[in-house]
Amino acid sequence: MVIMALDHVRHLGHWEVIAGINPLDLATTTPVLFFTRWITNFCAPVFIFLSGVSIFFMGRRKTKKEISLFLLQRGIWLIILELTILNFGWESNLYYYRLNLQVIWVIGLCMVCFSALIFLPSKIQTAVGLIMAFGHNLLDRFNHIGNTTADFIWAVLHVRHNFPIDQYHRVMIAYPLIP
Repeated sequence: MVIMALDHVRHLGHWEVIAGINPLDLATTTPVLFFTRWITNFCAPVFIFLSGVSIFFMGRRKTKKEISLFLLQRGIWLIILELTILNFGWESNLYYYRLNLQVIWVIGLCMVCFSALIFLPSKIQTAVGLIMAFGHNLLDRFNHIGNTTADFIWAVLHVRHNFPIDQYHRVMIAYPLIP
């Protein structure tokens, strides 16, 4: 998390643009800069995995109904947090010209989804998880996306996309649900 925080500070400072350095371009980067950018690619999946581990351990001492209600409430709060405080923190703009749906949002969305899925038998939960983990790349060929409601739903599910709302406002799906 410390490395991720350092990478975010570097990114927010835009110093690589000023210096003409792309952290992932081996011709222009330094080993430390490359490592801090590269290692952050593992943070979001690990956070989501640990959320699932936490739900598993919670299931040992709470009922499914209690867990479902907790996940629904926590998920909604995380989505609200992403839409308000975190977006303001990234953009420093009270007009929310660009609304970025990132890691906290998708963790919240996962919790909302699992608040319903938790009532399925564990074998079906396992099958759904395995299909998502090992089969989601089969959906990559469906990557043509426009700006319709169906395209927005597809982006929430699987494809990163930037949607214009009007001349001044955009919604960026940075972290879709399935991947």
